[in-house]
Amino acid sequence: QRLIYVLANFSKNNQIFISTHNEALIRASEYNHLFHLDGKGTGIVKSIDKEEVEKLTPHFKGLFPSLLNPIIRSIGSISGLDFVNAMEAEQLIFVEGEDDARVINLLLKQKTPPSKKKYMFWVLGGISSALENINSYKTVFSEIKNEKTLWEKSIFIFDKDDLSIEHKELFCQKLSERIDLKAFSWNSYTFESTLFTDLDKLAILLSRWANNKVQEEIEFNTVREKLYIEYENHKTIIEQRFSDEFYKSAFYRYKDIAITKATKVFGKKIPISDGDITLYIQKYHKSVLETNQHFQLMKKEDVEVIINNVFKDTDLSFSVETDFFDLIKIIDKSLWFDEWNFLLKLK
Repeated sequence: QRLIYVLANFSKNNQIFISTHNEALIRASEYNHLFHLDGKGTGIVKSIDKEEVEKLTPHFKGLFPSLLNPIIRSIGSISGLDFVNAMEAEQLIFVEGEDDARVINLLLKQKTPPSKKKYMFWVLGGISSALENINSYKTVFSEIKNEKTLWEKSIFIFDKDDLSIEHKELFCQKLSERIDLKAFSWNSYTFESTLFTDLDKLAILLSRWANNKVQEEIEFNTVREKLYIEYENHKTIIEQRFSDEFYKSAFYRYKDIAITKATKVFGKKIPISDGDITLYIQKYHKSVLETNQHFQLMKKEDVEVIINNVFKDTDLSFSVETDFFDLIKIIDKSLWFDEWNFLLKLK
Protein backbone atom coordinates (compact mmCIF):
# COMPACT_ATOMS: atom_id res chain seq x y z
CA GLN A 1 0.00 0.00 0.00
CA ARG A 2 2.84 2.41 0.80
CA LEU A 3 4.45 1.71 -2.58
CA ILE A 4 1.18 2.42 -4.40
CA TYR A 5 0.73 5.63 -2.40
CA VAL A 6 4.21 6.87 -3.31
CA LEU A 7 3.81 6.03 -7.01
CA ALA A 8 0.38 7.69 -7.21
CA ASN A 9 1.20 10.85 -5.29
CA PHE A 10 4.83 11.65 -6.13
CA SER A 11 4.97 10.76 -9.81
CA LYS A 12 2.20 12.96 -11.16
CA ASN A 13 4.26 14.17 -14.13
CA ASN A 14 5.06 10.64 -15.26
CA GLN A 15 3.16 7.61 -16.43
CA ILE A 16 4.25 4.39 -14.74
CA PHE A 17 3.33 0.88 -15.87
CA ILE A 18 3.78 -2.10 -13.56
CA SER A 19 3.27 -5.64 -14.81
CA THR A 20 2.64 -7.88 -11.82
CA HIS A 21 1.31 -11.18 -10.53
CA ASN A 22 1.48 -9.87 -6.98
CA GLU A 23 -1.99 -10.18 -5.48
CA ALA A 24 -1.32 -7.73 -2.63
CA LEU A 25 -0.21 -5.07 -5.13
CA ILE A 26 -3.34 -5.66 -7.22
CA ARG A 27 -5.67 -5.41 -4.22
CA ALA A 28 -3.97 -2.23 -2.98
CA SER A 29 -4.56 -0.41 -6.29
CA GLU A 30 -7.56 1.71 -7.25
CA TYR A 31 -9.88 0.11 -9.78
CA ASN A 32 -9.28 2.93 -12.28
CA HIS A 33 -5.53 2.16 -12.20
CA LEU A 34 -5.93 -1.54 -12.98
CA PHE A 35 -5.79 -3.00 -16.50
CA HIS A 36 -6.08 -6.74 -17.06
CA LEU A 37 -4.03 -8.35 -19.82
CA ASP A 38 -5.74 -11.66 -20.52
CA GLY A 39 -3.62 -14.80 -20.78
CA LYS A 40 -5.08 -16.09 -24.04
CA GLY A 41 -2.52 -14.63 -26.40
CA THR A 42 -5.08 -12.22 -27.85
CA GLY A 43 -3.34 -9.12 -26.53
CA ILE A 44 -6.55 -7.62 -25.14
CA VAL A 45 -6.14 -5.20 -22.24
CA LYS A 46 -9.28 -4.45 -20.24
CA SER A 47 -9.83 -1.61 -17.78
CA ILE A 48 -11.71 -3.29 -14.94
CA ASP A 49 -13.14 0.10 -13.93
CA LYS A 50 -15.23 0.01 -17.13
CA GLU A 51 -16.57 -3.49 -16.53
CA GLU A 52 -19.67 -4.73 -14.79
CA VAL A 53 -19.60 -7.50 -12.27
CA GLU A 54 -20.78 -10.71 -13.91
CA LYS A 55 -24.48 -11.50 -13.49
CA LEU A 56 -25.03 -14.08 -10.78
CA THR A 57 -27.48 -16.94 -10.43
CA PRO A 58 -31.06 -16.03 -9.38
CA HIS A 59 -31.77 -15.86 -5.63
CA PHE A 60 -28.07 -15.41 -4.88
CA LYS A 61 -27.18 -14.49 -1.29
CA GLY A 62 -23.84 -13.57 0.19
CA LEU A 63 -20.85 -11.38 -0.56
CA PHE A 64 -21.13 -9.98 -4.07
CA PRO A 65 -17.94 -10.74 -6.04
CA SER A 66 -15.34 -8.02 -6.45
CA LEU A 67 -14.30 -6.70 -9.87
CA LEU A 68 -10.87 -8.02 -8.89
CA ASN A 69 -12.03 -11.65 -8.97
CA PRO A 70 -11.36 -12.35 -12.68
CA ILE A 71 -7.81 -11.02 -12.25
CA ILE A 72 -7.20 -12.92 -9.01
CA ARG A 73 -8.45 -16.14 -10.64
CA SER A 74 -6.32 -15.56 -13.75
CA ILE A 75 -3.09 -15.48 -11.71
CA GLY A 76 -3.98 -18.76 -10.06
CA SER A 77 -5.17 -17.43 -6.70
CA ILE A 78 -8.38 -18.40 -4.97
CA SER A 79 -11.44 -16.15 -5.11
CA GLY A 80 -12.27 -16.73 -1.44
CA LEU A 81 -10.42 -13.52 -0.65
CA ASP A 82 -13.55 -11.41 -1.07
CA PHE A 83 -13.57 -11.01 2.71
CA VAL A 84 -10.10 -9.49 2.42
CA ASN A 85 -11.44 -7.22 -0.33
CA ALA A 86 -14.34 -6.30 1.97
CA MET A 87 -12.01 -5.47 4.87
CA GLU A 88 -9.92 -3.26 2.59
CA ALA A 89 -12.94 -1.55 1.01
CA GLU A 90 -14.18 1.81 2.24
CA GLN A 91 -17.73 0.53 2.57
CA LEU A 92 -19.63 -2.76 2.76
CA ILE A 93 -23.10 -2.25 1.29
CA PHE A 94 -25.94 -4.60 2.20
CA VAL A 95 -28.56 -4.90 -0.56
CA GLU A 96 -31.60 -7.06 -1.09
CA GLY A 97 -30.80 -8.55 -4.51
CA GLU A 98 -27.86 -8.99 -6.86
CA ASP A 99 -29.44 -6.60 -9.40
CA ASP A 100 -29.36 -3.92 -6.68
CA ALA A 101 -25.62 -4.49 -6.27
CA ARG A 102 -25.05 -4.17 -10.01
CA VAL A 103 -27.06 -0.99 -10.46
CA ILE A 104 -25.73 0.78 -7.33
CA ASN A 105 -22.19 -0.14 -8.39
CA LEU A 106 -22.88 1.50 -11.77
CA LEU A 107 -24.26 4.66 -10.16
CA LEU A 108 -21.32 4.99 -7.78
CA LYS A 109 -19.03 5.03 -10.81
CA GLN A 110 -21.17 7.66 -12.52
CA LYS A 111 -21.75 10.08 -9.67
CA THR A 112 -20.04 13.48 -9.84
CA PRO A 113 -17.22 13.57 -8.96
CA PRO A 114 -16.87 9.88 -9.87
CA SER A 115 -15.98 7.62 -6.96
CA LYS A 116 -12.52 6.06 -6.91
CA LYS A 117 -13.23 4.23 -3.68
CA LYS A 118 -13.74 0.52 -3.31
CA TYR A 119 -17.14 -0.79 -2.33
CA MET A 120 -18.17 -4.36 -1.62
CA PHE A 121 -21.75 -5.62 -1.65
CA TRP A 122 -23.46 -8.27 0.44
CA VAL A 123 -26.73 -9.64 -0.99
CA LEU A 124 -29.32 -10.37 1.71
CA GLY A 125 -32.19 -11.74 -0.37
CA GLY A 126 -35.17 -9.45 0.28
CA ILE A 127 -36.26 -7.19 3.15
CA SER A 128 -37.97 -9.97 5.12
CA SER A 129 -34.90 -12.21 4.92
CA ALA A 130 -32.65 -9.23 5.69
CA LEU A 131 -34.48 -8.38 8.91
CA GLU A 132 -34.58 -12.07 9.85
CA ASN A 133 -30.78 -12.33 9.78
CA ILE A 134 -29.42 -8.83 10.34
CA ASN A 135 -28.61 -9.32 14.04
CA SER A 136 -26.55 -12.39 13.16
CA TYR A 137 -24.60 -10.39 10.59
CA LYS A 138 -23.87 -7.76 13.23
CA THR A 139 -22.52 -10.41 15.60
CA VAL A 140 -20.14 -11.82 12.97
CA PHE A 141 -19.09 -8.63 11.19
CA SER A 142 -18.37 -6.80 14.45
CA GLU A 143 -15.50 -9.27 14.97
CA ILE A 144 -13.93 -9.05 11.48
CA LYS A 145 -11.68 -6.04 11.07
CA ASN A 146 -8.46 -4.39 10.05
CA GLU A 147 -8.55 -0.68 10.95
CA LYS A 148 -12.33 -0.83 11.38
CA THR A 149 -14.74 -3.70 11.80
CA LEU A 150 -16.82 -4.69 8.79
CA TRP A 151 -19.91 -3.64 10.73
CA GLU A 152 -18.57 -0.12 11.25
CA LYS A 153 -18.17 0.17 7.47
CA SER A 154 -21.58 -1.32 6.66
CA ILE A 155 -24.71 0.38 5.36
CA PHE A 156 -28.03 -1.10 4.24
CA ILE A 157 -29.82 0.05 1.07
CA PHE A 158 -33.29 -1.43 0.60
CA ASP A 159 -36.48 -1.02 -1.43
CA LYS A 160 -39.42 0.61 0.33
CA ASP A 161 -41.84 -1.93 -1.21
CA ASP A 162 -45.17 -1.93 0.66
CA LEU A 163 -44.02 0.28 3.53
CA SER A 164 -45.30 3.84 3.73
CA ILE A 165 -42.68 6.59 3.60
CA GLU A 166 -43.39 7.29 7.28
CA HIS A 167 -42.62 3.70 8.28
CA LYS A 168 -39.71 3.39 5.86
CA GLU A 169 -38.03 6.37 7.52
CA LEU A 170 -38.80 4.93 10.96
CA PHE A 171 -37.08 1.69 9.88
CA CYS A 172 -33.94 3.60 8.88
CA GLN A 173 -33.96 5.51 12.16
CA LYS A 174 -34.38 2.36 14.27
CA LEU A 175 -31.70 0.40 12.40
CA SER A 176 -29.27 3.20 13.25
CA GLU A 177 -30.35 3.51 16.88
CA ARG A 178 -30.69 -0.15 17.81
CA ILE A 179 -27.99 -1.99 15.86
CA ASP A 180 -25.67 0.84 14.66
CA LEU A 181 -26.45 0.23 11.00
CA LYS A 182 -26.91 3.20 8.67
CA ALA A 183 -29.80 2.52 6.31
CA PHE A 184 -31.18 4.27 3.23
CA SER A 185 -34.16 3.75 0.98
CA TRP A 186 -35.90 5.65 -1.78
CA ASN A 187 -39.48 6.87 -1.60
CA SER A 188 -40.36 4.81 -4.68
CA TYR A 189 -41.59 1.21 -4.46
CA THR A 190 -38.42 -0.18 -6.07
CA PHE A 191 -35.23 1.26 -7.49
CA GLU A 192 -36.64 0.99 -11.03
CA SER A 193 -39.58 3.23 -10.18
CA THR A 194 -37.27 6.01 -8.91
CA LEU A 195 -37.01 7.03 -12.57
CA PHE A 196 -40.64 8.20 -12.41
CA THR A 197 -39.94 10.74 -9.68
CA ASP A 198 -38.82 13.18 -12.39
CA LEU A 199 -40.66 12.63 -15.68
CA ASP A 200 -38.72 15.33 -17.54
CA LYS A 201 -35.38 13.67 -16.79
CA LEU A 202 -36.84 10.26 -17.60
CA ALA A 203 -38.07 11.59 -20.97
CA ILE A 204 -34.52 12.70 -21.82
CA LEU A 205 -33.15 9.35 -20.68
CA LEU A 206 -35.68 7.39 -22.75
CA SER A 207 -35.06 9.57 -25.81
CA ARG A 208 -31.32 8.92 -25.64
CA TRP A 209 -31.87 5.20 -25.08
CA ALA A 210 -34.32 4.99 -28.00
CA ASN A 211 -32.09 6.90 -30.39
CA ASN A 212 -29.21 4.56 -29.55
CA LYS A 213 -31.43 1.68 -30.67
CA VAL A 214 -32.96 2.96 -33.90
CA GLN A 215 -31.67 4.83 -36.94
CA GLU A 216 -34.67 7.11 -37.38
CA GLU A 217 -34.63 9.85 -34.73
CA ILE A 218 -37.42 9.82 -32.16
CA GLU A 219 -38.42 13.33 -31.08
CA PHE A 220 -37.87 14.20 -27.41
CA ASN A 221 -41.13 16.18 -27.18
CA THR A 222 -43.08 13.18 -28.49
CA VAL A 223 -41.51 10.90 -25.87
CA ARG A 224 -42.13 13.44 -23.12
CA GLU A 225 -45.80 13.95 -24.07
CA LYS A 226 -46.50 10.21 -24.24
CA LEU A 227 -44.67 9.59 -20.98
CA TYR A 228 -46.85 12.08 -19.09
CA ILE A 229 -50.00 10.55 -20.59
CA GLU A 230 -49.01 6.93 -19.87
CA TYR A 231 -47.92 7.72 -16.33
CA GLU A 232 -51.25 9.41 -15.61
CA ASN A 233 -53.21 6.55 -17.22
CA HIS A 234 -51.36 3.97 -15.15
CA LYS A 235 -52.84 5.44 -11.99
CA THR A 236 -56.15 3.80 -12.96
CA ILE A 237 -54.45 0.42 -13.45
CA ILE A 238 -52.90 0.62 -9.98
CA GLU A 239 -56.21 1.69 -8.46
CA GLN A 240 -57.95 -1.35 -9.97
CA ARG A 241 -55.72 -3.65 -7.89
CA PHE A 242 -57.17 -2.41 -4.63
CA SER A 243 -59.72 -5.17 -4.04
CA ASP A 244 -60.61 -6.79 -0.71
CA GLU A 245 -58.35 -9.71 -1.65
CA PHE A 246 -55.48 -7.31 -2.36
CA TYR A 247 -55.79 -5.66 1.06
CA LYS A 248 -56.03 -9.02 2.78
CA SER A 249 -52.71 -10.02 1.25
CA ALA A 250 -51.23 -6.56 1.93
CA PHE A 251 -52.23 -6.88 5.58
CA TYR A 252 -50.15 -10.04 6.07
CA ARG A 253 -47.15 -8.60 4.19
CA TYR A 254 -47.23 -5.42 6.24
CA LYS A 255 -47.69 -7.29 9.49
CA ASP A 256 -44.71 -9.54 8.72
CA ILE A 257 -42.40 -6.54 8.28
CA ALA A 258 -43.86 -3.88 10.59
CA ILE A 259 -44.67 -6.13 13.53
CA THR A 260 -43.06 -9.60 13.41
CA LYS A 261 -39.65 -8.74 11.90
CA ALA A 262 -39.46 -5.25 13.44
CA THR A 263 -40.00 -6.67 16.92
CA LYS A 264 -37.16 -9.14 16.38
CA VAL A 265 -34.70 -6.47 15.25
CA PHE A 266 -35.74 -3.40 17.24
CA GLY A 267 -37.16 -5.03 20.37
CA LYS A 268 -40.56 -3.49 19.65
CA LYS A 269 -42.90 -3.26 16.71
CA ILE A 270 -43.78 -0.23 14.64
CA PRO A 271 -46.53 1.57 16.59
CA ILE A 272 -49.56 0.20 14.76
CA SER A 273 -52.10 -2.42 15.85
CA ASP A 274 -53.36 -5.35 13.78
CA GLY A 275 -56.76 -3.74 13.49
CA ASP A 276 -55.35 -0.49 12.13
CA ILE A 277 -52.98 -1.93 9.49
CA THR A 278 -55.49 -2.29 6.64
CA LEU A 279 -56.99 1.15 7.29
CA TYR A 280 -53.50 2.67 7.45
CA ILE A 281 -52.51 1.09 4.11
CA GLN A 282 -55.73 2.25 2.45
CA LYS A 283 -55.22 5.84 3.63
CA TYR A 284 -51.61 5.77 2.43
CA HIS A 285 -52.61 4.48 -1.02
CA LYS A 286 -55.34 7.11 -1.31
CA SER A 287 -52.96 9.98 -0.47
CA VAL A 288 -50.37 8.69 -2.96
CA LEU A 289 -52.88 8.58 -5.81
CA GLU A 290 -54.36 11.97 -4.94
CA THR A 291 -50.91 13.60 -5.13
CA ASN A 292 -49.99 11.82 -8.38
CA GLN A 293 -47.04 10.11 -6.70
CA HIS A 294 -47.99 6.57 -7.68
CA PHE A 295 -44.32 5.79 -8.34
CA GLN A 296 -44.50 4.90 -4.63
CA LEU A 297 -46.71 1.93 -5.62
CA MET A 298 -45.12 0.99 -8.96
CA LYS A 299 -43.37 -2.37 -9.23
CA LYS A 300 -40.83 -3.40 -11.87
CA GLU A 301 -43.64 -4.70 -14.08
CA ASP A 302 -45.38 -1.30 -14.01
CA VAL A 303 -42.18 0.41 -15.13
CA GLU A 304 -41.91 -1.98 -18.06
CA VAL A 305 -45.56 -1.52 -19.09
CA ILE A 306 -45.43 2.29 -19.07
CA ILE A 307 -42.19 2.52 -21.07
CA ASN A 308 -43.44 0.00 -23.64
CA ASN A 309 -46.66 2.01 -24.02
CA VAL A 310 -44.58 5.14 -24.67
CA PHE A 311 -42.91 3.37 -27.61
CA LYS A 312 -45.87 1.28 -28.78
CA ASP A 313 -45.95 3.06 -32.17
CA THR A 314 -42.29 2.19 -32.83
CA ASP A 315 -40.35 -1.03 -33.29
CA LEU A 316 -38.82 -0.68 -29.82
CA SER A 317 -39.58 -2.91 -26.86
CA PHE A 318 -38.29 -2.44 -23.33
CA SER A 319 -37.33 -5.21 -20.90
CA VAL A 320 -36.85 -4.16 -17.29
CA GLU A 321 -34.48 -7.12 -16.80
CA THR A 322 -32.01 -6.08 -19.52
CA ASP A 323 -32.72 -2.64 -20.97
CA PHE A 324 -32.99 -0.99 -17.56
CA PHE A 325 -29.23 -1.33 -17.10
CA ASP A 326 -28.71 0.35 -20.48
CA LEU A 327 -30.70 3.32 -19.14
CA ILE A 328 -28.52 3.57 -16.05
CA LYS A 329 -25.36 3.54 -18.18
CA ILE A 330 -26.58 6.74 -19.88
CA ILE A 331 -26.83 8.60 -16.55
CA ASP A 332 -24.66 11.71 -16.25
CA LYS A 333 -24.61 14.75 -13.97
CA SER A 334 -27.58 16.36 -15.72
CA LEU A 335 -29.70 13.20 -15.36
CA TRP A 336 -28.93 12.38 -11.74
CA PHE A 337 -32.20 11.80 -9.84
CA ASP A 338 -32.72 13.40 -6.42
CA GLU A 339 -33.84 10.05 -5.02
CA TRP A 340 -30.23 8.85 -5.31
CA ASN A 341 -28.63 11.78 -3.48
CA PHE A 342 -27.70 9.73 -0.42
CA LEU A 343 -25.23 7.87 -2.65
CA LEU A 344 -23.26 11.12 -2.96
CA LYS A 345 -22.64 11.04 0.79
CA LEU A 346 -21.19 7.53 1.02
CA LYS A 347 -17.70 7.41 2.50
